[in-house]
Amino acid sequence: MPKPKSFLRRLQIDHAQRSHNCQHNSAHRIRQGGQRLKVTDGRDQEHFCVPCAIQFLEGDVAKLQSLIAALKAAQTTRLAEEVLPPSASTAPV
Repeated sequence: MPKPKSFLRRLQIDHAQRSHNCQHNSAHRIRQGGQRLKVTDGRDQEHFCVPCAIQFLEGDVAKLQSLIAALKAAQTTRLAEEVLPPSASTAPV
């Protein structure tokens, strides 16, 4: 059985060991010990403050939900076409 895949990069919430700026908005400061979102892509790590992280995640969830809805609609259409042959839908009653 194939291993389930994920399109998400490695995400985790951790605590800053020292104070530093958010990598999305340098005006946002992450204080030492403060929570942050750590995004690991290969050997690269990016750290985002909580408000920026929430904004990104909410946007990504909305995109994923719209993709899921589109795929389900396509699947439903395909299943309906398989159940009813084309000649059955145009046959006189």
